[in-house]
Amino acid sequence: MPNFKSKKIKEINLPYSKDDVEFLWLAKNDNVSLIYTKVQEESFFLQIKKAQNGFVIKGDKHTKPSKIGYLQKALKIFKEGFCEDIINEAFGLKNNALIEKTPFIVDNFNELLSRLQGKIYIEIGFGSGRHLLYQAKENPNVLILGVEIYNPALTQVAKLAKAQNVNNILLIQSDARLLLSVLKSKSVEKIFLHFPVPWDKKPHRRVIGKDFCKECARVLTQNGRFELRTDSFEYFNFTLEQFLTFPAPKFSLRKNENLEISSKYEDRWKKQEKNIYDLWVWNFNQECK
Repeated sequence: MPNFKSKKIKEINLPYSKDDVEFLWLAKNDNVSLIYTKVQEESFFLQIKKAQNGFVIKGDKHTKPSKIGYLQKALKIFKEGFCEDIINEAFGLKNNALIEKTPFIVDNFNELLSRLQGKIYIEIGFGSGRHLLYQAKENPNVLILGVEIYNPALTQVAKLAKAQNVNNILLIQSDARLLLSVLKSKSVEKIFLHFPVPWDKKPHRRVIGKDFCKECARVLTQNGRFELRTDSFEYFNFTLEQFLTFPAPKFSLRKNENLEISSKYEDRWKKQEKNIYDLWVWNFNQECK
């Protein structure tokens, strides 16, 4: 992660902008400050953390931009504008680090909606992208839409798609529930949710819930299908209970079935001899109770 260390930081008066970099506002506690930063319409946080004999300035790991060059440029501008007595630095801005963002990643829902056409599959929380890219290759006439909350996953999968000459994908950073809420009714053929965080001790944090299931029912076509794959029997059972609130859903249940493609999480669970559960749901387009 690019970073540098400074003995002193000047008073930070925001907003501040220079060379397409904007520092807009600051939030802080006793040891860490976060600066909301924008570079060429992409937003992320710089982190300032107290350290021995100074401060460490780096990018916040949860909001990393799609191109490392954006972070490097922001660090350079912040260093020049607010820091004195630089102790060390571990970043170097290169021209090729600021190349245009891949067309596979969309920045907002308006752009996304303008590019949706034909048959659509959605994968929620695609992680390393193995299953998403497999579906794209197996279904070249289907648009595979991936939604993920972690920005580094989008960048990694976009690079893999380019390297593997896969062109029928779109990726967006969003909460899946927000994404579903903006899609047209009966516009999606399949929704995949593979190995979500089970939150067995905090079920209220699960993406699955009554409202989520209603949105799935709305956006799926008449014969559309929702597919869950999980190592958590509790999550599997919870999901089944949610869909059972619909009048006449149809289900397919499987245990420990090998698929053509295996995610890194699935590989890990199999090594630990965990059970894997599949739940397919369709014919639940009617309103639930």
